[in-house]
Amino acid sequence: MFSDPKHLPKGEDEETSPFEDCLIDAILDDKDPHNCFANRGEEVFVWPNGGGGDDGYYCCSKVFIDSDRAVAMGIEKEELIRFIREYVRKCQAVNKIIITGSLFAGNKLGVLGTTGRKNTSFGAFIAGINVLKANGKSGIINHSRLFEPSPLSVVIISKQGKGPTTQLIRHLYR
Repeated sequence: MFSDPKHLPKGEDEETSPFEDCLIDAILDDKDPHNCFANRGEEVFVWPNGGGGDDGYYCCSKVFIDSDRAVAMGIEKEELIRFIREYVRKCQAVNKIIITGSLFAGNKLGVLGTTGRKNTSFGAFIAGINVLKANGKSGIINHSRLFEPSPLSVVIISKQGKGPTTQLIRHLYR
């Protein structure tokens, strides 16, 4: 099962990708993280207001969620959970979700605790998805039989404080 550390790929998510490095720099420098999408060479589904496909789901291995935008649009944590569940069910290729934004937005969407720590219920939700993916019970329809399920990793990138007291918050759920 994917939630068991013995079954997780070693080192795959321990280091950041150039895309994540750009997101970290943008967040720490108070710049728009959407500028990181230019010339990165990988397809990323953006939510909310990503789009694509007949039903609003364009299948990519990476999903970017802007928590500040989601909160500004009135999206609640239940809707985020519903989105993640449906996206994983519909897209065989997804293996990483990156959520960026303020500590306030992360807390409001239930991915961070009030002090920037991990939210255990969100962690349990992701672990549950990985158990279902590993056991072939995620609801994903695998017509080609070429698909090998891979564990879902969710990276939270946020910051706490301003100026010299700024601290980067980066958590990995899987």
